[in-house]
Amino acid sequence: MTKTTLHDELSRLGLSGVGWVDTVLLPPPDDDEELGAGLRDVLLAAAMFWSTSVPLAEQAGFELECGQDCASHVRVSADSELALRTGNEPGPGSVHWSRGEERKVVSLDLRALGSAAMTLQNGDTLVLVHGDDGITVGLHRDPAGTDLFGGGDSPLLPWMQGIDDPWMQGEIAAIHEADPWGHLRTVARFARLVEAPSDKAAFDRLMRGEPEPALLAPREWAQSWTPRQREWVEDLVLGDVDDLIERLDRLEAEDDPADEGWRVRLAHVLRARDDLQGICLLLAQGGDNSLPVQAVSALDAKGERFAFALGGEPVLEDRQLQRARNLEMAQQWWTRFSQAGAT
Repeated sequence: MTKTTLHDELSRLGLSGVGWVDTVLLPPPDDDEELGAGLRDVLLAAAMFWSTSVPLAEQAGFELECGQDCASHVRVSADSELALRTGNEPGPGSVHWSRGEERKVVSLDLRALGSAAMTLQNGDTLVLVHGDDGITVGLHRDPAGTDLFGGGDSPLLPWMQGIDDPWMQGEIAAIHEADPWGHLRTVARFARLVEAPSDKAAFDRLMRGEPEPALLAPREWAQSWTPRQREWVEDLVLGDVDDLIERLDRLEAEDDPADEGWRVRLAHVLRARDDLQGICLLLAQGGDNSLPVQAVSALDAKGERFAFALGGEPVLEDRQLQRARNLEMAQQWWTRFSQAGAT
């Protein structure tokens, strides 16, 4: 595929000026013949696919499969809502939505669509572009997320100096593998849940009524966000809320607290909700955060009903949720399943 063709397709998708994280070219197998529009819908819905081993798929949390009988057919599975944009207007049989056990699934005929872009849960955009030499698969990242961390430098590392908190150190140790959204969630945990320093200097500051610099730092950092960075964070909060409501629906439908897999999925939802608490706190430092707070309130209304129906069972051993439970003056629905006590 020529650079001009790729640039044109990206422009049609509204992605000009957005940087690649990674790309890979999937060459076509044997030539596939053009299909009549009347056959496409049936064939796409019933198509057989083979999995592809694309490193960026594991990194970004999606699965990509290619058609066995038609080289321009692809199927994408992801945990989040796949907000779809296409180069050409979708015609009959060019897009087919379905649902896996845990994931959203969409099958696409890229020959008809030309290109497709899907926003993933972490804010990255998966791009698929059809060409004579195969399908270009790319992952794009909004500069607003990358710029939030100065192109890779984490503000967490200097904040942790002088803080003896093994649990938080473990959380921060994983940020080198995180995308910007995962990085921000770790910052949100730090802002709410880090243990304050307990050395003599910290005690003296406390006696003088001075704020602890490390605890103040995340709030000051959030005040420096640009309007575009705030918008990026807000958009991902709204996407996270939609995803968590859907996950609660699935947990409610399965209703099997005795199952280990069910409890693992529940803990994931509860930790994600707790992260949103810290992210909303950071958003509040730089201005109006009413839109994400409204969305989170809708999630909480659902969560309260869910927790009430379960009666606080099962009890989960989770360090983040234990800290959150100890922190909150009033017990929240997402901490109700955790054990109280030392963390």
